[in-house]
Amino acid sequence: MFRGGNYIKMPSKRFNQIFLLLGASTLLAISSCSRDDSVSPVVPTHGGETEQIGNEGGTVTLGNISITVPAGYLPESLPFTLTELKSFTLDASYTLDPTTYQPMGTACRFDTPLRSGVPLILTVSFKAEDIPSGFDAANLGVIQRVTSFPEAVAEGSRSLPQPEVHHIPLPAMVSPESGTVTFEVFGGGTYQLVAMSEPPETYPFAIETGGMKTTGAMGASEAKFEIVHLKTPAGGPDGYNMLVEEAIRAAYAKYQSMGFTLPQGIVRIVVVEFEDSLDCGSVPPDDPLRIELNYRLATPEIIRRTVPHEYFHCIQFYNSNPISTRTFWNEDTWFIEGSAEWATDEVYDAIPGRYSAPTADRFKTSLDAIPSPNGGYDTVAFWKWLEARNPGTIWTILEHQRLITSQEPFSVLDIMVINTNAVSYEASLREVRPNVPFLSFFRSSLFHKDYEQDEILVDGASEDLWGPNRLGPPRQLAPGLPETGRTTVLRKGEPGDRADNPKPVDYVLDENLAADVFVIKNTPGDNAVEGTLHVKFEPDADTPYEAAVIAYKGTTVADETMVVVTATQNTTARVAFDQDTEVAVIVVDPHWEDTWWGGNQCDIWVAGESPCGELPEPILEIDNVEALVAALETPPADGTIRLAPGTYYPPTKLWDDVGDPQPDTRLAHLMLDGVTLAGSGVEETTIIMTQDIWWSVFVRGDATIRDLTIVGYGGTHCSSFYVGDVRDFRMCNVVIENFSTEGSAIVCEAWNPGTFNISVYDCTLNSMTAEPWWTSGINISAWRWGTTAPTINLDLKKTKFYNWTTGVGFANVDPTEDGTMVVDTDCYFFSNVNYRVYEMTPSGGVEHCP
Repeated sequence: MFRGGNYIKMPSKRFNQIFLLLGASTLLAISSCSRDDSVSPVVPTHGGETEQIGNEGGTVTLGNISITVPAGYLPESLPFTLTELKSFTLDASYTLDPTTYQPMGTACRFDTPLRSGVPLILTVSFKAEDIPSGFDAANLGVIQRVTSFPEAVAEGSRSLPQPEVHHIPLPAMVSPESGTVTFEVFGGGTYQLVAMSEPPETYPFAIETGGMKTTGAMGASEAKFEIVHLKTPAGGPDGYNMLVEEAIRAAYAKYQSMGFTLPQGIVRIVVVEFEDSLDCGSVPPDDPLRIELNYRLATPEIIRRTVPHEYFHCIQFYNSNPISTRTFWNEDTWFIEGSAEWATDEVYDAIPGRYSAPTADRFKTSLDAIPSPNGGYDTVAFWKWLEARNPGTIWTILEHQRLITSQEPFSVLDIMVINTNAVSYEASLREVRPNVPFLSFFRSSLFHKDYEQDEILVDGASEDLWGPNRLGPPRQLAPGLPETGRTTVLRKGEPGDRADNPKPVDYVLDENLAADVFVIKNTPGDNAVEGTLHVKFEPDADTPYEAAVIAYKGTTVADETMVVVTATQNTTARVAFDQDTEVAVIVVDPHWEDTWWGGNQCDIWVAGESPCGELPEPILEIDNVEALVAALETPPADGTIRLAPGTYYPPTKLWDDVGDPQPDTRLAHLMLDGVTLAGSGVEETTIIMTQDIWWSVFVRGDATIRDLTIVGYGGTHCSSFYVGDVRDFRMCNVVIENFSTEGSAIVCEAWNPGTFNISVYDCTLNSMTAEPWWTSGINISAWRWGTTAPTINLDLKKTKFYNWTTGVGFANVDPTEDGTMVVDTDCYFFSNVNYRVYEMTPSGGVEHCP
């Protein structure tokens, strides 16, 4: 349903109970209609007849009422049931003028799983003497009975939605000579013969399908629509008809071009008077061939906003079954209304103001909250983002829903046969898109605004997604963020100015699929703290969560990182920070299930830049491989060997491992010991290793390598770096490409007592083999060879892993043999790996970055 003006309050969780009480054949409408408490929403039944009708065609008859199925249509038999109901006379009198409409005889309910692409003929016979006095046989028709649930206009005005009954008189074909009234139906419904002082005015029109099938293999050449006026618009029906037809044609063309399975049969658009003047339209979920529109819709703008929205509801409900809608209405409101808003904007994308864009406050509540805030309409931002990221997702959800809720044997024809599978649209979404990156959605919506780019700076778009009254322009926080009291200012001499003086900051995630936002600012002038801002998130035992840390200057993004905080270990995000920088922190619980998580805390502080710091002096400039090998044999004490731009092919040689009683015992391309080896940049300096040896670079003592690319073409077991019993090893801004099938980018081992610190910062570790057997980006081992075990601390930040069996692997299996290994990582930059950070323990493997 779509509302003009204010939003509707959505019903409570008890709403589902009402749907389930009504039974499979009750027609439900998301609408606001006239009602009276005397009208019962459940119609007592008397008796019924069922026929199995197949390809031969046939008729099911109950008294003076029959349904005829044409021959040659159905490939196999289906049940068709007519059930006698008490007359609508009393109930209809509450909403229809008895001097204008008089129900005749008894009513019937027609039940079938078929949604037909060709008309089924409802025939009601009558006798002339049964026609009420003052009415003419030529004006007989049928009444369709619909049960609807209006939604409250004012917040709190109705705690539980009440069922309302709406009776819709419709014109039919009358044969006074044979005493019959015939009416085309395309599926189940509840009907009764009615005498009318005059039939309602109708306006039929058709849309050529252009040879494209709306469903199946026998798509009709045209789609049929009919506008039925039960209430005449103030400006007369002609102008109203023209605007509605224009909107239907635009919506049909767009939805057909996007491949949606469109409803078969005649879509009747009934113009009615809603009890509340703000209600614009509705579609009964059990009857996807009917749209109700408010006769008060007076402008082209509101009709263009309402009609495509309601027609997309027809598509949604046609591609599911009634039991699914009744069972999961509350759970699916965010999809039903949010995706209909998306579809409406697709039809009239060039015209601003065609949908209900959210404000920042909406993102504090779960996307799929029950009940859905603001009626679910403003989840349109999520569907716009998802379609921009994965075009065709909404189509895929509806197709998945249709396949699960209908019977396969009929898929070759223009026939849909629904089943009784109860499936939610959310379940279909989770099936077709199992790994939605929700953190990306929240950072894109609340800061970057990097989808729906055509709506940026569009005249008149103040109420659209990036309008100043909604989420605001790109590369700045949405209006209303940060909230009062959610900004932390750092200053020299106060908490947060260094690592040993962190400042705690609280944040809260009360709901899943929701975000909390806070901001960190600097103090200008001499009291500014500059360097790298560290945001250390504490683990939560109940649920892992994710965070984006965005550093910006004005509307320019200066730095950004994303982290995954597991349930077992701290995670630190780092971004560059100076006195002109502000930092937005967006914390998200990305899980479908609500974990009832609450408040938490992070520590923030500013420290120096990367762990590699400035190049230590003296600096020895090198521009050829011979000079490189010679320099590493006698490196400058605690200095730097800096390679000029170019490609270097060092040969293998036996290097003198200081401390080993046998000289020249380490076969490698290079050995690092007490030196910094720096290139001129990852795209400027490349070292290529070609030999089939166990490791290409042997790190013997404290060392740093930075600002270059290492390519290893070694054989099966060749690892790019072996870091053996080294107290302090640092790697910054390095790309490693390793072609071995069982090797690693970095192997770290320690066997002597004490602490060993390994820092890998802003690097890219690539496994280049097409058929890896077992590879790992970083493999660490701490061996207890004496009474005191070593401890290895691996600090891994802003480093990307691609195509490894295991990103980081280590073992703590036997405390009598293994030392301690601690991994601090942001968990976010792993792609095409079987395991991210994987620890072998006595009880089995543990993934620390799920």
